[in-house]
Amino acid sequence: MLLEGLFICGQNEAIPLKSLSVRAFLQGYVVGFRSTLTYDNNTSNPLEVFFRTPVDDSYAVVGLEACIDGRKIRAEIQEKDKAREMYQEAISRGRTAAFGEEKKGDIFSLVLGNLPPGEKAVIQLTMVGELAVEPDGAVRFVLPTVLKPRYTPPGSTDPLAPESPTSGSGPVHHATGPPEYKFDMVINGAPGIAKVTSPSHEICVENNGQNINVSLAEDKQTDIVILVQPKEAHKPLVIIEPCLSNGENDFQKNTVVMVSFFPEFKGDTSCLQAACEFVFVIDRSGSMRGSYIQDASQTLLLFLKSIPEGCYFNVIGFGSSYVHLFPESVAYNQKNLEIAVKHAKNLQADLGGTELFDPLKDIFSHAPMKGLPRQVFVLTDGSIGNTESVIKLVAKNSNDSRCFSFGIGSGASSTLVKGIAEAGMGAAEFITSGERMQAKVIRSLKKAMQPAVTDTKVSYTVPDGVTVTTVPKSSLPAIFIGERLIVYAILHQSSPPTEVQEGSICLSGDLLGAKVEHNMKFQIPAAVTREHMLQVSTIHHLAAKKLIKEMELDLESGQTNSYIIQLSCDANVISSQTAFIAIDEERKEAVKGSLETWDIPQDDEWCGHSALPAVACFSLPSGGGGCVTVGASAPRSKKKSFGFSISKMSNRRANKYSASAPLDRERHRAKSAGFGGGFAEDQNISTKESTPTSPLTSIINLQLASGAWKMSAEMADVMAKSTAEMKNACPVRCEGDMETIWATVIVLMYLQIRQSNFRDEWELIAGKAQTWLTKQNLPEGCSIQVLREKAMAFLS
Repeated sequence: MLLEGLFICGQNEAIPLKSLSVRAFLQGYVVGFRSTLTYDNNTSNPLEVFFRTPVDDSYAVVGLEACIDGRKIRAEIQEKDKAREMYQEAISRGRTAAFGEEKKGDIFSLVLGNLPPGEKAVIQLTMVGELAVEPDGAVRFVLPTVLKPRYTPPGSTDPLAPESPTSGSGPVHHATGPPEYKFDMVINGAPGIAKVTSPSHEICVENNGQNINVSLAEDKQTDIVILVQPKEAHKPLVIIEPCLSNGENDFQKNTVVMVSFFPEFKGDTSCLQAACEFVFVIDRSGSMRGSYIQDASQTLLLFLKSIPEGCYFNVIGFGSSYVHLFPESVAYNQKNLEIAVKHAKNLQADLGGTELFDPLKDIFSHAPMKGLPRQVFVLTDGSIGNTESVIKLVAKNSNDSRCFSFGIGSGASSTLVKGIAEAGMGAAEFITSGERMQAKVIRSLKKAMQPAVTDTKVSYTVPDGVTVTTVPKSSLPAIFIGERLIVYAILHQSSPPTEVQEGSICLSGDLLGAKVEHNMKFQIPAAVTREHMLQVSTIHHLAAKKLIKEMELDLESGQTNSYIIQLSCDANVISSQTAFIAIDEERKEAVKGSLETWDIPQDDEWCGHSALPAVACFSLPSGGGGCVTVGASAPRSKKKSFGFSISKMSNRRANKYSASAPLDRERHRAKSAGFGGGFAEDQNISTKESTPTSPLTSIINLQLASGAWKMSAEMADVMAKSTAEMKNACPVRCEGDMETIWATVIVLMYLQIRQSNFRDEWELIAGKAQTWLTKQNLPEGCSIQVLREKAMAFLS
C-alpha cells in the first residue's frame, strides 16, 4: 500500500492526502500560487503530523493557514524561538497548533499538533517567486514531484540526511497522487503571449483576450512544466507596487519597484575567449543512478563536443570520494576527446555519498593554467548537506575560477545550484527528465567563453524627499550579454505620494575595459489604501525575501539579526530566524486523548540524527524542485524508528506543564528504511528501452576534435544518402583531405537546411567546423562558397 499525506508522529502510519488543489497566477517573470491540501483524521486519537516541501531559494513563503473542522487558523510570523515556545505551550494546553519554519534555506517544514480525532484538516500554503527564463526567452514554471534527502558529510548537520553517509543519498520514494487533484494557472497579459506549452503534460489552454487559463488534460505522475513564450522575448519589464497609505508598518508604506533587465550593451559582444581550461565536475553519487546519471552523461558529451580547439579540459567524478579522468587538465585533441567520450558514455553512479567540497577544494588548490581562464562546470542532483561551506569555498576562489552549475533531475537543491553559480560569477541551469538539455548546455558554454559585464552597479534618479534602498545592497553578479538581471528598489517617502511621479534607473558596468550602461524609466504611482489594493503584495514580498537572504549570508552560524526578524514580520516573509505560528483558540475545550509528540529540533540539534527517506506524497509547487514529503518518529518499542525525539503525554494532564518546562522526551536514532514496504524505490531509474539517437545527436557525436567530419557510413545514414552518392556530388576529385573537407561542408549545409530549428544547439560545433575549413588548402579554382552551393543543391 502506498502511503501519502501527513505522517503520524510515533506511528508507522500516515493520514492519506484526500485532495490537493494548486492555483497559480503568473505575470511577466513572477508567479504566485496557493496549494490547498485536505486530510481526514479517521483515527480515535489526536495526532501530531508533519510534512516538508522544497522551496526554490528565489521563492518566498508568505502565507500559511490551517482550517480544522471549519475553524480557520491563520499563522503569523514570530521570532523562531518564541514561535517554538508558543507551539509547545499550546500543545501542552490541548490546543491545535501549527508551526512552520525554513530548513537549510530551501526546505519548508510544517508541524500540525493536536489534530482532533474524526476531524478534517485543510492546509493552505502560499508562495511567490521569480521564474527562470529559457534560452529562447520562454518563462519556465515547474511543479516537481520529489524532495531528495540531503547527503551529510561526517561532522556536519542537516535535517534531510540519510543515516549512512557511505550509502549515498538514499532511495527516493514516490507515491501516487490523491484521489482528487486540480491544477490551474492564470497568466496575465494574454495579448503579449505567443504560446503556452508543456513538455511534460497534455494541457488545456483557453485565451479570453486578457488572461490565459491553463489546466491539465491528463493525469500523469511527473513534474509539471509550463513554458510561456512571450511575443517579444527578452523584453525588459518594470513592475511597481504602490505604498499603502494605511499600512500596518513602515515597510508596507514604501513603494517597491522590480526591474527585469535584459541588457544589450553596445560593443564587441560576439567576442569569445580564444581558449579556456574547462573542468567538468560530475556527481556520481548513489542518488544519481538511473535517468539522472544518463542525463549527466548526455550533458557531458555535448560539452565535450562543443569545446573549441586550443582549450584544455578534465573530468572529475565525485561521491564519497572523487576521481580524475586525467591527472591534470589535458589538451583538447582527438586522442584525449576519444578517451573522454568513452568515459562519458560509461558514467556510473557508483561513488557512494555526495562530497562536493573536497573535489572543488582540490581544483582551487592548483593555479589556473597560464593564459587560460578556468571555467568549472558542476553537474549534480544537489543532494548535499554542507551547502553553505561549498558556496563560501566557491566565492573565495571566484577571482581565479568561474563556476557554472547544472541541477539534474527533480529535487535538486536550488540553494546549492544557484548559490554555486552566483558565488562563482557563472550561471545556473536546471534539467528535469524529458526536457531538451542541449540549448541550456550550449547557453552555459557560450557564457563561459564570452566576456561578462563586471563591476556592475545600479543607480536611481527619484524625486526630492525619496530615498532608495537597492536590493541587492551589495555588488551585483556578473552579467552575460542578453541575460536577465532582476533588481529591486524600496522607495522610502516622507509622506505617501498623492500623484504619479517619475523615476529612472541606470545599470552600468565594465565590458572588456570599456564602460557600458543601460537606462530605463518608470513611474511612481500614488499611494493606495489597503481596501483598494488590486493585488497581493507580491513585489514587496520578493524584495523583502531577497534583502533578507542577502543579510543572512553575512551572519555567522548561530548569530541573529534584529533587522532580519523585524523585516520578516513586517513583510510577512519567512526567514531563517523566524517561523509561522498558528494556534486554534476558538475551540471551546481542549483536545482530549493521548498524543504522541516530538521535539521541534533546532538546526544545530540534528547532529547524530538521520532524517527520513524522502517520501513524495504529492507535490507542492516550487521553482527549482518540490513536493510534500512525510516522515515519522516512533518509540523504541516500535519495530521501526524514524529518528525524531518523541514522548507520550496526556492532554488531560497538560496543565501540569508550563511553557518553559521541558517535556520529558526520548531521542532515537533514525533508520533509513522505508515504511514497511509498498513504495516503489528508485523511480528515477529508467525502465524504458533506449530511444533512437536523433539525427542531430548523431552528427554531434561524429564530429572530430578539430571540428571536421570524416566521410563515413554513419554520416551517410543521417543524410539518407550513400557514401558513393556524396562523393560523386563533389565538384572536384573527392579523395584524401578533400574527402573530409567535402563531408564537413555537407554537414554544415545539412544543419542549416534540416536542423534550422535547433540552431542554438549546433551553433558552436558549426563554428568549430567553419574555423577548421578556413585553414584548409583547396584545389585551384575551388572555394568554400562553391562547395557550399554544390552541397545545398545535393541535399535539396
